[in-house]
Amino acid sequence: MGCTNDIKKQCAELLNHLGVDVTCQDLLLDFILQNVTAHILNITNQTSIPEQLIPTAIYQVVGEYLKLKKDSGNVDSFQINFDAAVSSISEGDTSVSFATGNGNLTPEQRLDNLIQYLLGSKEDDLYCYRKLKW
Repeated sequence: MGCTNDIKKQCAELLNHLGVDVTCQDLLLDFILQNVTAHILNITNQTSIPEQLIPTAIYQVVGEYLKLKKDSGNVDSFQINFDAAVSSISEGDTSVSFATGNGNLTPEQRLDNLIQYLLGSKEDDLYCYRKLKW
């Protein structure tokens, strides 16, 4: 698995572009990469990740990283405001409405959608590279 370091670097770069401050030395990133690599190799029955599945591996690692950070409440490195977004304000008799549902997604809902996309959108690609196991 000579491409693992390259995958880790690309995962860190994608996370940084998404607003999450992370380096290649992050041990959580290593742990998740090992798990995702094992998952992909178990499904495909291959000894290394095929080059065509590297984007799938990156998406899954980044999705798992975001999910673990969010679920553990450890989102300090995220540059995302999780406060509910205000959709309208009235001054006379003071009325405030929050954008939860109504077609306006809060930052947390957008993050949840991103995580869902990263974790599930490319899972079917793994089966295209599956080898028979004897």
